[in-house]
Amino acid sequence: RSAHQQFSRPPRGDTIGRNRLAAFGSERYDAALYLKRFLAHYARVLSLVPCCQLLVIDVTAGDGWERLGPFLGLSRKTDRAMPRINPGIDGGADLARAKAEADELFRRGDVDGDGFLTFQELETIIRTL
Repeated sequence: RSAHQQFSRPPRGDTIGRNRLAAFGSERYDAALYLKRFLAHYARVLSLVPCCQLLVIDVTAGDGWERLGPFLGLSRKTDRAMPRINPGIDGGADLARAKAEADELFRRGDVDGDGFLTFQELETIIRTL
């Protein structure tokens, strides 16, 4: 559903269209092609990344901190729910507040200021939750 919504919007600028074409083989939504590309990517990741360095979780099925924490070597338990922002469901002020909180966490966590989070920076953020 998310992919269909994303592809239903016309690309804004050439970059998005080129990215869609490179990643999915089409600038337009094609469910079969999208699924084929996703499964190929998933299989490639599984074949390249050692299982001890890869955690596959499904947050929509309820996977959360209880799996992510031990994988990251975090022993502290938390009662907080996994962060979730879904603009299709959580609109308006709730979305703006959640996005502002996420942006602030990112800014505090991006210690070197390069705009990307290293594994260590991500671990530091998670420990604050």
